[in-house]
Amino acid sequence: MSKTNIKSFGKPYTYLKDPELRTKETRDAQLVIKDALFSGVDFKYLTWKNIRFVNCDFAGGYEIKLTAMENCAFESCKILGIHDFGAMNKVRFYKCLSGGASNWGGNVGSKEVFFEECRFIGETSDRNQQGSVGAYGEAVFVNCKAKWFDIAAETRLEIRGCEFEDITCGPGLHSEDGAPVVIEGSKLLGEFRMHPARLASLTIRDTQLDLLDLTGATVKGDVVIERVKGGALKAGFASRNFTLKDSQIYGPAEQGKPVFDTAIAASETFLIDNVQFASGLQDLVGVGEGRALGANEWSATPRNKMAIIRNSRLPRIDASWLETQHLQLQGNEIGSLDVSNSRIGQLEISGNTINRGVDFSHTQAKQANVQRLRSDQAKLEGSNLKLPR
Repeated sequence: MSKTNIKSFGKPYTYLKDPELRTKETRDAQLVIKDALFSGVDFKYLTWKNIRFVNCDFAGGYEIKLTAMENCAFESCKILGIHDFGAMNKVRFYKCLSGGASNWGGNVGSKEVFFEECRFIGETSDRNQQGSVGAYGEAVFVNCKAKWFDIAAETRLEIRGCEFEDITCGPGLHSEDGAPVVIEGSKLLGEFRMHPARLASLTIRDTQLDLLDLTGATVKGDVVIERVKGGALKAGFASRNFTLKDSQIYGPAEQGKPVFDTAIAASETFLIDNVQFASGLQDLVGVGEGRALGANEWSATPRNKMAIIRNSRLPRIDASWLETQHLQLQGNEIGSLDVSNSRIGQLEISGNTINRGVDFSHTQAKQANVQRLRSDQAKLEGSNLKLPR
């Protein structure tokens, strides 16, 4: 269907250009705009309220620069180009389409912005030439598809039932408290890159992923990852409490990289429960500090109060240079274990099947209860551990 330019819509066009006149003449009656082309006309420093756009096309750049938008809906619209819809409140995009390097959405202070069954398809994998959609406030994506796009959300982000491929997002970067992020029932294909990011909390459930990269993100509250299936998880961030359970992490998207990588010492409590990590003998699960600790750090009280890894399969664990008040490994199937150069208040290792070596070199523990190991399994040079015979 060919669209008629909005300039030819008579009174509706006048109302869009002059919201005060519209209020005076129609009060709060909803304005419906169908089959219109928004291009070549400026709409700047206006507030649009109670408007329903149906099957409209938005094109061009910098022509729409609103102050605010409230209680509006976009249905089956195509939105291309660069558009600023101002501070959005209760705005819904349903079955809308965007692509290329388009950049549009809500400004600072946006609330209750919903994208449902929308498609955002970029044209290149080059992040410098990709589009962006969302809101510098709250943004919720439900049953959407996106590829080669940036998803914007500043104070809250929810992703439910979506299929995203090679997506970037950096929630909460300009928010003092960070953004709560929830991802449920979705597919994150390719690389889902969420850094830099400042999160209030992170919840991921029932989701398939190829590579989730949260390296360098900060999380003020808790991280809960449950029933996740897929590739590699780069989770190198600090959080209050970290939980990964009932999941299958198959392997790295990059050869030679860990299938899972985060530092136990960066969280107050840390739990891995019933997780199957890869299958190759050299597949690495990295939970150690990853750097040498200075003498002054060794005298500090560890941030991590409790770290538990249980009922899981881990081909190779690197927990070296670890500081924790309590480390417990229980009922796991482990290929090899490196806990060297660590400072541990209470160490418990029980009921595990350990197939290869365990490196305790230069590790100091105040209390230790370690299961019986073969005489050729354990390296104890410089350690104060006494193992049962």
